[in-house]
Amino acid sequence: MPTISQRQYDQDSPTFRGPRALSTPTVAPAGADTPATLDVSVVIPTYNRGARVRDAVQKCLALRPAPREILIVDDHSDDGSEQDLRSLAVGTVKYIRLPDNQGQASARSIGLASSLGKYLVSIDDDSWLLDADALQRIWRRLDALPRCGLLALRGFSPGLPIEPPCDQLMLVADHITCGAAYRADVLHKIGYHLPFLRYEGEEADISLKMLAAGYDIVQDDSIRFFHDYDPDRRSADTLRRVRRFAVRNDLLRCWIYFPMDLAIALSAWRFVSHLLWGMRTRMIATTFAGYLDAVRMWPGALRVRRPISRAAALRYLKLRRRPQPLAYERS
Repeated sequence: MPTISQRQYDQDSPTFRGPRALSTPTVAPAGADTPATLDVSVVIPTYNRGARVRDAVQKCLALRPAPREILIVDDHSDDGSEQDLRSLAVGTVKYIRLPDNQGQASARSIGLASSLGKYLVSIDDDSWLLDADALQRIWRRLDALPRCGLLALRGFSPGLPIEPPCDQLMLVADHITCGAAYRADVLHKIGYHLPFLRYEGEEADISLKMLAAGYDIVQDDSIRFFHDYDPDRRSADTLRRVRRFAVRNDLLRCWIYFPMDLAIALSAWRFVSHLLWGMRTRMIATTFAGYLDAVRMWPGALRVRRPISRAAALRYLKLRRRPQPLAYERS
């Protein structure tokens, strides 16, 4: 697959000017007999972690039914893993190398925009689906819930016992992209992650736009994934960087997406909340670094400002406080 630049997709327009225009006919959905493949694309962004990608791809290839395609999006790795990643591009596995390092948000967006499947599954290079029939479950769930634009899967990580699937659906406000499924036509219409924020918490961009477009975000506890993320294995510098970006993006997002009065109130509340968290965790210097980053980037946030409706903003905040059980007909 050819290299795709950031400029080839438009954050504000449903029209994608890249490989999707060359889409081939869709694969038939599951019928009485389980098909060999489903019209599902799996997107895996990565940077300097070739060994993890190989493992993630092998786990995806073991799924039954298998995905239509697996897209590796290399965010311009500079650790010598490029050739190893290119060697994985065989059959349904495709490789996209970005011309420069653009950040996780852009890398994932380009993968999602380049995908051909009816449904899109997003994972990280250190996460994987736990159930062999996970794609079949995702397909059936999205087919059964036409107003669900985004399916948030149930995640587990080191130190937490992996529990069996639970037949429970909840309407929620957010999701994490290392284990999520999207309705492709909806995602291509509302746009992708905002490159301006680059890294950390970028999934909230899609969540807000999904609710603003009138679609539901559904947490499905019957479809599970594992995220091999353990803060104890990360360096102190890495944890401080992640926290700094999280504080920065949380404040900037208030000004990008919320009506002005809500942006003022919400950013003030989030300022205090992050301050208290920083004091409790002895990361006050990192918290203030995030504040300073937000102040420096605030004019840019106003330039890309795209407020959602008040109704959508209030629904998002309500679901953040209290997710709602979703009644559905069990088969």
